[in-house]
Amino acid sequence: MMFDIVLVDDEIASIKFMRQLIKSFVPSFQIVGEFENGYDALEFLKTRSVDLLITDVKMPIMDGVTLAKEARCLYPDIHMIIVSGYAEFGYAKGAIEAAVEEYLLKPLNITHTQTVLGTVEKKLIDKQIEEKNKAVRSLFTAPNANLKLIRKQIGQSPFYLATIRFGNLQSQRVHGEFYQLGVSQPTELKNVWVLQGREHAEWFVMSEMKIKDIGQLLGLVKAKTNLSTHTCVIYQKPVALNNVRERAEEMSNYLDDKLVIGKSAVYDVPPYVRPQYENFPKSELRKLDSAITSGNNRLIKETLLTWAVHWEQNALPQRWVERAIDQIVQRALEFVKQPDVDHLRIFKEIAELYLYAHSTGDLMLGVWDIVFEPLVNTKSGRQESSKVYDQIVGYVDLNYAEALTIQNTCSIFGISQTYLSRLLRKYGETTFTEYLTNCRIENAKRLICENPEIKVIDVASLVGYDDASYFGKVFRLRENMTPSQYAMQAMKR
Repeated sequence: MMFDIVLVDDEIASIKFMRQLIKSFVPSFQIVGEFENGYDALEFLKTRSVDLLITDVKMPIMDGVTLAKEARCLYPDIHMIIVSGYAEFGYAKGAIEAAVEEYLLKPLNITHTQTVLGTVEKKLIDKQIEEKNKAVRSLFTAPNANLKLIRKQIGQSPFYLATIRFGNLQSQRVHGEFYQLGVSQPTELKNVWVLQGREHAEWFVMSEMKIKDIGQLLGLVKAKTNLSTHTCVIYQKPVALNNVRERAEEMSNYLDDKLVIGKSAVYDVPPYVRPQYENFPKSELRKLDSAITSGNNRLIKETLLTWAVHWEQNALPQRWVERAIDQIVQRALEFVKQPDVDHLRIFKEIAELYLYAHSTGDLMLGVWDIVFEPLVNTKSGRQESSKVYDQIVGYVDLNYAEALTIQNTCSIFGISQTYLSRLLRKYGETTFTEYLTNCRIENAKRLICENPEIKVIDVASLVGYDDASYFGKVFRLRENMTPSQYAMQAMKR
């Protein structure tokens, strides 16, 4: 990034000195004009804009404060620094009125001048990045994007495209402007744009360099997520700016068509290969009818899981699975007629399952828990879900120092991971990992308050962390201080 600047001073030695400072400390500043008075500088500014004006105050024909005010009228966003050997109030007041960046007194302090120039440079870089961000964002959000302006901001070159989604799709996605949530550019890479997609789990990349594989794509995105699977679509040909939005929508739709629950995959396009899948057979639904009519809960569950295994083996995409499950649930609700069953609530809870299901089997266990829980509660006396939640959090509260995982906790209670996750979201608005971590950190704080001189390694061990270093990072992330700093505060209380 290069920025144009103009130097104005009637003393040649002063211009030479400032030129040397700029060359030494701010190589991104490009001097496009040097003038000995404000009038000549203003005539130059009338012919072209610049990013920064550095001017002396007292000069012949037109002084620096007048020049600054005129320049502000021409270019409201211009940055300006006044350099002067005069510390008079009138000059300072005029500089304030012209909204100059800094009023520096001669002789210049090199360190302070370097700081001032660096501050202006950062503002210019931030502004340029934001303008480029707006230009890139408009490619996806503006119905009639100004391609001329966009090309001015990010260049004429075509881009290689890729999109990646971590985890599963949302069952019911909110339709709106395409890729509207955000855009950023890694500062160490030129013309690589990373946009946040439809939700926080989805990203879209535009890059002048070809995106060769998933490793390179993950390096560009740098997303922090605890989701273990990803689905990505990489466009193998360069795309002109006027075609970016259309290609991006094609890639997004293709990702929706191809994503398989619990599986990672990479698709190179074009071509777009879309296998044809038959609809879920009505003959299979009749098997569910028979199982429900028999009143055999085990048979119902086996029927559901058999379907799930078949879908996993055939790698059927999530969108197909959603349609099939909608049919299954609708059919089940016709048979499982229980009073006070809220059908809308059931479908809403099932929609939430897709976000954190680890597999189609895990998803189907969630469907079992949601749809058949009223029937199971009535016939077998199974506990209400709120009571199960209370038992789970009570168990974690007592055993947080042990090697707890969501897997062994589910095993102890005889429930699926999906069901446990649903309970924690429903009643605690949290996840298993978040609840366990919070429990451990709160108990660590209690131990430190009781004994501020306790060693960090001992605290870590007592609350369930084998690695004291990792414990320290988690503690600092949540409390904005280290365990040692927390202990010092505890001593002062």
